[in-house]
Amino acid sequence: MTGSSTVPILTPVSRTKFTCSMRALFVVQVVSQAYVSTWHVAPWFLEGAAPVSVSVLQVTLLYLCVLALLNWACVIWFSSEYTSSAGSRDVTAWGFLAGVTSRADAFFLPVGGEEDGGERGLVTWRRCERCDVDVPPRAVHCRFCRTCVLRRDHHCHLVGCCIGHRNQRFFVVLAAQSAVLSCVGGYLSLSFLYHLHHLHHPQHLSLWVYFLPVTLWKWLWGGVSSLQAILTFHSYMLCLFGPISSHYFVTQMCLIGSGRTKREVQRRMKVVVTSSVCTNLRLVFGPCWYLSLLLPLPHLLFPQQHQGLSYHHVKMLPD
Repeated sequence: MTGSSTVPILTPVSRTKFTCSMRALFVVQVVSQAYVSTWHVAPWFLEGAAPVSVSVLQVTLLYLCVLALLNWACVIWFSSEYTSSAGSRDVTAWGFLAGVTSRADAFFLPVGGEEDGGERGLVTWRRCERCDVDVPPRAVHCRFCRTCVLRRDHHCHLVGCCIGHRNQRFFVVLAAQSAVLSCVGGYLSLSFLYHLHHLHHPQHLSLWVYFLPVTLWKWLWGGVSSLQAILTFHSYMLCLFGPISSHYFVTQMCLIGSGRTKREVQRRMKVVVTSSVCTNLRLVFGPCWYLSLLLPLPHLLFPQQHQGLSYHHVKMLPD
């Protein structure tokens, strides 16, 4: 192999298989978690309590699982891909560029608008050679999605798509709900698994059986019950994705509040954002952004008003 040649870590076919596997794993995890937590763990955890208390816990756990599935589907469905029309090269197709009479003028628009005195900067439309189209400011080409993504933050391999302008709101809510589910579900699952361990002859069932490969082997040969195997699998998944989801939620909220993207921070790009934190949050979540963390399908009630095509409060300074 020569020094100039590069070998991709994953081929397109391998990436597709990996994406499908991760998506299937997420669906299986959430659906099985909802079933076990609602019909087995919750009644045991509130054994002896009033039936209404058990029902409230069951509905809450089921609601969180349904919300997680809905936001996961929205992350995939609401793609942040920049799609240009057939006449995108013509400046007349850029409806927001009022007063621009030539394509050359469009590439040197003032960064902050006319109110800033016409200061020229670097946040402009540019040409993507790979897509062969003119793309808006902050749109970046993704080598995995093979397209340009509006205000691209990062490519999430677990979800299998890019996180950008249109689906970042759902990704953040999904991270928050996954963190809560991991904490609550992890505690309930481990408590119920501990109960089952002492219920099924603990003298013949050591803790080594809860090492996941051993659990699967024991389950195939009838050494542990299906419920114990599922709870063991849930415990591993929740302990793994809980910290990851919490990390993504905190970092994403900090990035959104500052008006920057993960890519801009990682590359140490000198980005100056003059808008307020509330404005930056509304840009991603829409109006009443705080309700997006609680309500299902928030885009139906609070649609995103920003189109992701221009940023009059963002300047990128040269190094």
